[in-house]
Amino acid sequence: MNTKIIMVAGISGVGKTTLIKSAQSSCKFQHISAGSIIQNQKLLAEGETKRDVLRLGDISDNQLLLVEGFWKAKDATQDIVVLDGHTVIDTPDGLVPISSSVFVALEVSLFVFVKGEPEQILAQREADLSRNRPQLDLEDIRRHQVEALKATLGLALKLSVPLEVICSGDTKTFTRLLASGNKMIE
Repeated sequence: MNTKIIMVAGISGVGKTTLIKSAQSSCKFQHISAGSIIQNQKLLAEGETKRDVLRLGDISDNQLLLVEGFWKAKDATQDIVVLDGHTVIDTPDGLVPISSSVFVALEVSLFVFVKGEPEQILAQREADLSRNRPQLDLEDIRRHQVEALKATLGLALKLSVPLEVICSGDTKTFTRLLASGNKMIE
């Protein structure tokens, strides 16, 4: 089976997971969270690991865990797998782009970048008490979103795969991308 791997990227708090979950009611696909995969792989290897401290660890090690865990978690019966994650990681030393080799190993066939209004992203980050994200102001969020989009565009160009940029909450466009996924990315 020729499974299509769709990487949904965007900054933390933009609404990637919410968008993906809302599309599951009308499209059949497997949703895999990159952060959950890395957390589960670290848990198996090291014991307890909190998701929000993953960005503090070795990014290369985390990405190796992601690739390994992704292929274990991937359901071979699914035509489309949606990977929910990031193309840059916000570390204490600044934004660090994820290597293109990771996305090659994941066999990504389409990037979808979810963008949002910085004010809305900030409000969503502050309202989500389940996460312990880095404190960012509006200017940080604007800059982070621009850098994440540039990184995603660079990855799409390097891998020669399409990139679609959609607005946070645009379930209709996202569902259309999923429904026509096989036509768009072959």
